[in-house]
Amino acid sequence: RWTVRLTLHPGRAYLDEMIRMENPTDTPKVYYFWNNTAFPCHDGTRFIYPMTLGSDHDGVEFFSWPVHDGKDLTWLKNYDRPTSVFAYECAFDFFGAYDTVRDRGIVQVADHRVLVGKKAWTWGTSDDGLISMANLTDDDSRYIEVQSGPLETQADYGLLAPHQYIEWQEWWYPVHG
Repeated sequence: RWTVRLTLHPGRAYLDEMIRMENPTDTPKVYYFWNNTAFPCHDGTRFIYPMTLGSDHDGVEFFSWPVHDGKDLTWLKNYDRPTSVFAYECAFDFFGAYDTVRDRGIVQVADHRVLVGKKAWTWGTSDDGLISMANLTDDDSRYIEVQSGPLETQADYGLLAPHQYIEWQEWWYPVHG
């Protein structure tokens, strides 16, 4: 069983989320959860992830961040194919994306010890990625995904013991300047 509480506070420009997942049964149960927000992808869009090591979708291949093999992985223009990037052992409570040309972005904030999953997703610039984005949007626009979750990668599943629960709070901010 899971519940999500979304709160907009008067006079504040953020979304306050409280998420709780619980196992009300007498047997162990697996869980899987990722919070996903889409962000417009333009030439000036960058991933803002405060990490030094990233991993692929399965958490098998690791690479340095932000520069790997001479390529700055923070810039979306440097991805030619659909790609997942997961933060590995990130000791910071924030991450997000920023469009340097439009001077706006999105930032997620949560306790990194509770909410360990930080994922960046891009469709890249290849034809199949552009076709996928066109099929998934109403206006054929390009976008990226900024995702958070209680697991390190999307290849991981959690286990809740009987009557156990996990819960966390996270905040999503629009940023400018």
